[in-house]
Amino acid sequence: MNALPLSGGTMTGEIKSTNPTIWRGIQGGYGAMWHMDANASYYLLTNQGDPTGNYNSLRPLTIINNTGNVNIGTALSVDSQNSIYKTGIHTYSDGGGSYNQTSGMTLQGVGDQVGEMYFLENIGKYALVGLHARSGGRDAWYEFRHDGNIFANGTNAVPVGVIEAWPSDTPPTGWLMCDGSGFNKGAFPNLALIFPSGQLPDL
Repeated sequence: MNALPLSGGTMTGEIKSTNPTIWRGIQGGYGAMWHMDANASYYLLTNQGDPTGNYNSLRPLTIINNTGNVNIGTALSVDSQNSIYKTGIHTYSDGGGSYNQTSGMTLQGVGDQVGEMYFLENIGKYALVGLHARSGGRDAWYEFRHDGNIFANGTNAVPVGVIEAWPSDTPPTGWLMCDGSGFNKGAFPNLALIFPSGQLPDL
């Protein structure tokens, strides 16, 4: 008779099950099972003390049948000295250039609120680690570029009018020297709110 003994054995072919619960293991008062329905496949657990009973509400691992997407519905701990390694490059172009992007993490909030982290190469120009935050229809973008420069799209990344020490007679782009000279209030309206006379301090 071609049958496995109750104590276990070896098979050379696959086991086919038409029952939604394909197999179940029992240890320590718990039951663990691999379960499948028309939508997904699940690793499920029973409550302690009910190893042969029905599965509980925990969903530690779900695999969507038609996409293969994996959902983890409980806490995930990684205990290793190795890095978490993310690959998968999305290539696209727009008016600013051609890009290779590796998306890293998306933190979904309520409604359209979201936070994202990613790596982006603007081919032939620069590479960056980027952060994106969105809430209330407004977006903030932060770029940490490979040359050490940091960019943000907001007007208050560094408040207008802040005075900083600088070891050169030539200020960086977007800055003016505090040498007592006047400035164009029409060109720098936010700075004019700080210095309404249109005159910079002489330091």
